[in-house]
Amino acid sequence: MAKRTLSPLQRQVARVNRRLFLQTLLNCLVWCWTGALILTAAWFLLQPYLLEAPPPWLRGTVAGSLLAAGAVLAVVLALVRSPSRLIAALSIDERFGLKERVTTSLTLAPEMVSTPAGQALLQDVNQRVDKLDVPSRFPVRVSWTAALLPVCAGLLACVAFFHEPQKGQATSTNQQETAQAALNKDQIDQKMKDLRKKTEQRAPAKPKSDEIEKLEAELEKIANKPHDTKDELRERIKEMTALEETMKNREKEMADKSKSLKQQLQQLDKMSQKGQDGPARELQKALSEGKFDKAAEEIDRLMKKMQEHQMDAKDREKLQQQLQDIQKKLERLAQQKDREEKLKAANLDPETLKREMKRLAEDKKKLEDLQNLANKLGQAQQKLKDGNPDEAAEALKDASNALKNMGLDDQSLEDLREQLARLTDAKDSC
Repeated sequence: MAKRTLSPLQRQVARVNRRLFLQTLLNCLVWCWTGALILTAAWFLLQPYLLEAPPPWLRGTVAGSLLAAGAVLAVVLALVRSPSRLIAALSIDERFGLKERVTTSLTLAPEMVSTPAGQALLQDVNQRVDKLDVPSRFPVRVSWTAALLPVCAGLLACVAFFHEPQKGQATSTNQQETAQAALNKDQIDQKMKDLRKKTEQRAPAKPKSDEIEKLEAELEKIANKPHDTKDELRERIKEMTALEETMKNREKEMADKSKSLKQQLQQLDKMSQKGQDGPARELQKALSEGKFDKAAEEIDRLMKKMQEHQMDAKDREKLQQQLQDIQKKLERLAQQKDREEKLKAANLDPETLKREMKRLAEDKKKLEDLQNLANKLGQAQQKLKDGNPDEAAEALKDASNALKNMGLDDQSLEDLREQLARLTDAKDSC
């Protein structure tokens, strides 16, 4: 029977799929073997305390078994995480800039394949992908995490050859810990003193959010608690660890939101017509650069000009048009319209589409401030359109306050990072 000949599209998708699987397998092997080496080292350390007279072959058997289990686990994880042909097609489109041609061709309905349009699409895609240099865009390579393997292997070797627990070691360890605690007490006291001092002396130019004030109060409360005895110190570490975890989680949420907002705002200039001029030009520029305080200043300037009647009818009309334009762009960015339209046009399978739409909804939530700002600017431009410049100035004031709050969120993120750094420094000294 004649062997079936694959089209260039099928061949390239299969090649990418294989390379993605190999990369996944390689990454899983690195992590699983690293874990196996760490577990082996831990067993070598604990074995003398758990078994009085272990047989000589036990160490090697445990080490070999853990490494073999790590390899099996890596293969299983790679198979579970193995990318589908659709993911491979999406990756080709993304890395070669083919604008969903491969994905569309791969998901083409059977009844569409035989149509002239379908045949034309397939012929075009096959011609485009036939000569693609897949290895250059989908290299299978070892990441920096592979450096963990020789490090862990060296650690294991040190434990295997040099760790020999002796009687009386526990007593010696306790004595060393007591001496070390005495040596560290002055350092801990100084760290706690510095922590209280910095909290009290900090006087930022901008007001802090209620959330930051609450975190600082909790931080100062912990710093003022007694930490002289071992039990007290252990309790302080426990409290600092819990607060540190809370602050890290909040820092991640705020950083993700700030990043999403500024990434979307960068698209404002791309959506604008070249040479566009008018009273709100600097406002749009500040927004596209993610400079919320600067944008608020521009709105305050426009508001003042209207209140003092320094803007003629022509400028007010131009401002109304610009505000309407910015409002529509912000709404489109906040609602992720372009991304939603691409997803719906990609002919994804229901499960993938559901997953991507869920992710889209989560990203929209991070952009609620953009939608709020768009609403405020929409109200201002409508008042201008209705011929009510005084009421438009009041609406612009609301937009300015919204921008100042967005700027305060950025400041709060910096404050949180500063507090987190000081808390981590104090905890590490304990």
